[in-house]
Amino acid sequence: MKNLAFAFAAQGISLLLSVFMSLVVPKILGVAAYGYWQLFLFYTSYVGFCHLGLNDGIYLRNGGRRFGELDAPLLGTQLRLSAAGQFVLGAAISLAAWFFVEDSQRRLALVLAAAYMVVYNAVGFLGYAFQSTNHTRWYSVSVMADKVFFLVCVLVLAFFRPSHFAIFALLYVCGKLVALVYCCLRGRKIVFAPGVRLRTALEEMKANIAAGLPLMFANIASTLILGLGRFTVDRRWGIEAFGKFSFSLSLTNFFLLFISQVSMVLFPALRRAGPDSLKKYSRMLRSGLGILLPAVLLAYIPMKYLLGLWLPQYRESLRYLALLLPLCTFDGKTQLLCTTYLKVLRKERLLLRINLLACGVSAVLSVMGAFLWNNIYAVVLSMVAAVAFRSFLAEYFLYRIMKIPFLRNILAEFFLAAAFMALSWFLDSWLALAGYLILYLVYLLLFRRQAGELAAFAKQLLKGKKAPAQNHLQ
Repeated sequence: MKNLAFAFAAQGISLLLSVFMSLVVPKILGVAAYGYWQLFLFYTSYVGFCHLGLNDGIYLRNGGRRFGELDAPLLGTQLRLSAAGQFVLGAAISLAAWFFVEDSQRRLALVLAAAYMVVYNAVGFLGYAFQSTNHTRWYSVSVMADKVFFLVCVLVLAFFRPSHFAIFALLYVCGKLVALVYCCLRGRKIVFAPGVRLRTALEEMKANIAAGLPLMFANIASTLILGLGRFTVDRRWGIEAFGKFSFSLSLTNFFLLFISQVSMVLFPALRRAGPDSLKKYSRMLRSGLGILLPAVLLAYIPMKYLLGLWLPQYRESLRYLALLLPLCTFDGKTQLLCTTYLKVLRKERLLLRINLLACGVSAVLSVMGAFLWNNIYAVVLSMVAAVAFRSFLAEYFLYRIMKIPFLRNILAEFFLAAAFMALSWFLDSWLALAGYLILYLVYLLLFRRQAGELAAFAKQLLKGKKAPAQNHLQ
């Protein structure tokens, strides 16, 4: 619970920053400049894969250990070798961008993303070591330091109203540098440990990469499910359409930030749990997510009304949001429940196959929507369909492994999501809200037993008592 408190505090600050960036930066920058800012963020969302699975392997192979049990000299040598490799790769990307990218703004976005890559992957190395040994509080504080620094800088910039995206991107890199300094201080046992023989370090890196590569590719495929749609929009309709489309996607990410933090805290605890408690806890998580995630969709109409007043030039983005918001239901459940459990069960290759299938569905449907039907809304629907398909596959395989029925729940959630999209698209805003609220209340009535179990579990937590599923995780 302490780890969760720190994780939520870190993501609370991240959420505040995300809200501020989503609501204020579009007001400061023009539509085109905001599009390049979103392009920079799009590039940075993939730099975490340039460590070739090393960080993921450390996370998986050390999950459940104590921090004092880590081989600090061996990890420290790997960290230094990894940082050197990232620096060389960053320099190569910058040179390639300088000579082969004609658009100066895109070129600058790539160079700054390459600089961010070097710092981000060093933070990721130490952060994964902290998370795998249940020191998620250290990682959470590094996130807070990063975001607070950047938030303060953006607040100052709001008074000067710069018209170029590069100043925001540069400060974004500096914020990650602040996080790196904190991680180095917390992980000084690793950072300043004496080195080991190069051959020994390279052999260990090879073992970590072999373990982490399937998970890294699974994460790449997961990111590409939405990334391919964004890339298609940029290629087909240009930077301004890309910026508006990315704005609506950033709104869906607010809630998913919290989901990712809960999964980060759960992983090391679940690695120490026995098979019986894994099964019991998965039932509780499934019930909780089934009740809470569809409720997020109720926020759409108030959000649409308020944001329409504040950012009238992004009204089209809010129309996309009616179709994109169900991502919170499907992607949130996949991240917290399915992905976490498949990693605990060491089913990374199964996770990779699931994500690759969904990525293929997204690619085919996005290209058809953009170039066959020439309809940006078809691209949006293709992304949601691919994420929903991934959610169904992940739950099917996970619950087949754990021998838990799930079909009734997921069919009801699919119906709720489809009803929300249809109501929000075809009806007047407040009438759509009333219609979806009625359907959600009927849904709660049908699954009242799960709702009761969730309420009882929350009550026990608030009273400080141990719930049955929780006993196995202490």
